Amino acid sequence: MHRLIMLSNTYQMTSRFVDSANSRIDPDNAYVWRMNRYRLEGEAIWDSMHSVAGDIYFKMGGRPVMPPLSKVELGALRNAKEWTTPADPREANRRGIYVTVRRNFSFPLFDRFDMPVNAESCPRRDVTTVAPQVLWTLNNQISFAEAQLFATRLVKEAGDNPSAWTDKAWSIALARPPSAQEKQEALAMMAKLAALGPTKRDAGEPLPEELAKLGPARAEALTKLCLAIFNLDEFIYVD
Repeated sequence: MHRLIMLSNTYQMTSRFVDSANSRIDPDNAYVWRMNRYRLEGEAIWDSMHSVAGDIYFKMGGRPVMPPLSKVELGALRNAKEWTTPADPREANRRGIYVTVRRNFSFPLFDRFDMPVNAESCPRRDVTTVAPQVLWTLNNQISFAEAQLFATRLVKEAGDNPSAWTDKAWSIALARPPSAQEKQEALAMMAKLAALGPTKRDAGEPLPEELAKLGPARAEALTKLCLAIFNLDEFIYVD
């Protein structure tokens, strides 16, 4: 059945395909003459961010894990001590299917992206577009940390070369090269942010060695570009 579906013309058709006759006869695509665009689930977004950053941990089976939460997120728990992060940091980067979910508490990222209520039957997930989604992917400590690791990966693989960073970032995250305009805007963004200098952040983990060599301003500029890529529609939607 999987082979039949995946080799079908519809499965291989982009959602952007347009046929004037089909659009007129079946505008809602009830007869599936093209693929319907859809958004990744929260768990798949988590997996994608870690995969792109290069720190996803593919261990299978075993106990569920509790990734680190911010103080605000821990405040949603009755007892914050019940959320115990793993002793092995790699465990916190396991695939989303292994992240702990309780009846009265869902992992914040999954909750933002329409995870069903655990106490009820759910034949199909809702798909909403609301402000808390982008607030998590832009501002959450995990999202920023993954963007920083993504930036580190780019420097490791492409050296100190902003043009190569952009090409590599689009290739890894979006599976395509950037357009001329996208590349120009990405380079201009990094140059502008580097000229402004680094923002003041709370003291945290030191920069990875590869990023530290760039200096705080350039390292943060590249990290913010990676964070912007995480927030592109193309990153969380399948066309």
